[in-house]
Amino acid sequence: MKFTDSKKIVVYPFSRDSLPLVRYLNKLNPSYNVTEIVSPKGWGFTGKDAGMIHLTPEIGILITNDIKQALEKSDTLFIVDSKKIDSVYESIIKSIEIAFDMGKDVICAVSLLEDDLESIQNSWKEFNVKFIYFPNAKYSSGNNKRLYHSSSRGLYNTKAPIIFISEMHEGLDGLEVLYAATYYFRKNGYKTTSLSEKNYSELLDIYTLPDFIQNLNVPDIDKIYQFNDFIKDIEEKEKPDIIFLQLPGGIMKYNDKITNNFGIIPYLISQAVQGDYIILCTPYAFFNDEYYKKLNDVFSYRYGVGLESFHMSNTIVDENSLLEKGEFSVFHIKQEEVDHQIQKIDNEIPVFNCINSIDSENMFHHLIETLTLHELNPIGGMN
Repeated sequence: MKFTDSKKIVVYPFSRDSLPLVRYLNKLNPSYNVTEIVSPKGWGFTGKDAGMIHLTPEIGILITNDIKQALEKSDTLFIVDSKKIDSVYESIIKSIEIAFDMGKDVICAVSLLEDDLESIQNSWKEFNVKFIYFPNAKYSSGNNKRLYHSSSRGLYNTKAPIIFISEMHEGLDGLEVLYAATYYFRKNGYKTTSLSEKNYSELLDIYTLPDFIQNLNVPDIDKIYQFNDFIKDIEEKEKPDIIFLQLPGGIMKYNDKITNNFGIIPYLISQAVQGDYIILCTPYAFFNDEYYKKLNDVFSYRYGVGLESFHMSNTIVDENSLLEKGEFSVFHIKQEEVDHQIQKIDNEIPVFNCINSIDSENMFHHLIETLTLHELNPIGGMN
């Protein structure tokens, strides 16, 4: 589809969490193109290129704080989730009302209060616009269909290879890596099924991880059986060449301050479906070859699957804040420094910077080589 045929999208409230969506929405779904980005006034992003808010490459769109002006140039308002969503909730409701008044469609990936949702659902048709609400989307709902309490039944083994995408702690570009891998495999003709913890990924033809996996009221053994059935249903329906699965949260305890809930959910998922390889997202650090080998040993033992490659983020944990205040905070360095550090690494398991498009494509080729070497090569693609 040509650019002129694409719906012009306003993303609000924009934060770093939204960057992968902004970069890959049009690539994975040409029906939409992000043309305007709006962030609340108090977040300090106004006037900056969206890609530069955490020193990632520029994307050519300046952040504004005027939702009405942005909507005048666009077709659709896309409400995205954010860690600070509670502080701007009222502004979100107001922006939806403004969009309806201006005759604009709305895509909402934020859970709304029941009264607000009812009011919106009762009014949007009057404005002759569309309202898409992702918390009720097709893949993320209806996944709690049955529970199992028997330990005697076996588990389904997928025919397609499964690649886990994981992070040492949250905020290390796991979603970006998932989108990049999905994009390059689809671009090269492979039928790719991907799963993400972000519900709005469904707009990119990517499944949302089911709600029960995070539900404390569902016993762990039921989560394992249910998730196995969930993947079985998807594979039988989609018949993919390869499956990419973004593991939610940190994959294991980072240290005594950053516990990542001890990587329990990723571990349960690894028990439900057998991964073939893991792509691990790490913070920026001066890791040596011995450290990477130790990580590979740990993952092989805990998850029964080796590390295929690493993505090095430009994120650094603020150790002083962690030690002095007990608070988890991070800062970021320039991408050029990440690229320079990667060039110095002599490691059997390759390290990439998937924010860099060249490295993203190199990761794709390396993964194909690895799968071919171990006779797990996907069926479709580069014929």
